[in-house]
This record gives sequence, structure tokens and C-alpha cells, in this order.
Amino acid sequence: RGNSYKSKRSSYNCFVRYYSCRYAAYEPEMLTECMALYRRWAQGRRGIYADEIYGHMLQENEKVHELVLRYYQPLGLTGRVVMVDGGIKAYSFGFAGPEDMFCVLFEVCDLRLKGAAQFIFREFCRRVDGYKYINSMGISELANLKKVKLSYRPLQEVKSYSIYQ
Repeated sequence: RGNSYKSKRSSYNCFVRYYSCRYAAYEPEMLTECMALYRRWAQGRRGIYADEIYGHMLQENEKVHELVLRYYQPLGLTGRVVMVDGGIKAYSFGFAGPEDMFCVLFEVCDLRLKGAAQFIFREFCRRVDGYKYINSMGISELANLKKVKLSYRPLQEVKSYSIYQ
């Protein structure tokens, strides 16, 4: 509610208005199509953000996404997809966190579909039952990611650290 979420509601409503979509549980046979979406998404991100570290993170995360898509069940993850015209246009994965918290691990969407990101995030969060809090995880010190995550006005921002040996 409120004006601070007006653009997110507008994007969500635009997606619902212009696209006939199906929100569904991720299935193992969707792996190849989801990875193709990841590669298109990453290529789009590289075109917008030329930062070398960001580029390396996108490359490394391709492996992470493939592992999650392949082993989501033994890892205890929940995956959802959004299909438009029979093709996967967005996917997201998350897991039950401590106590009454659900953690959204990541989401990827077709950048050409206005509102796809807002749609999958809203639907994913609204359909996980029994959780008081949604944790959208860290920002990896990326300015664009920080801006988006803080735009949802989090209750609390927790600092995260990387430890190297």
C-alpha cells in the first residue's frame, strides 16, 4: 500500500493486462529453458552494466543457477515459473528460513516484458503460506540491486560479509 509502491503496482498491473500468463511450480524438465532464459537475462544485464566484477558475477552465477535448477529438491528449495505464450519468461527460487521467514534466493525474468519481475516477486511472496517475513537476501554490493531491494522498504537491512581463506 502507499505511494512508494505505486510504480511496482503499475508494472504488475501492466504485466497482468498485456500478458496471458501461467504461474506454476518449477519442474525438472524446465531446466534447459530456464538456463536459456538466464543466459539471455545475463546478456541483457551485461549490456546495461559494464562493470567487470558484475560481469564475472553473472558468469559465476550461471553455474549456481544450473546447480539450483538441477538439485532444488534435495536442497529443499521451492521454485516457481511464469509462462507466457507457452514459454518460460521468469523463474524464482526460495527456501524456508528460520522461524517465520521465507527467503527469496533469486529471480530471473525476460527483461523485455514490462512488469515480469514485479509479477513473479509479488506472486511468489503472496503464495508462500505461514511466513511473517520475506528475506530478499543480500545485495552483493551492487548499486542497482541495492536500489531495487531498498525500494521495497525493508523492515531491516542486515549486513553480510564474505570470508576468504
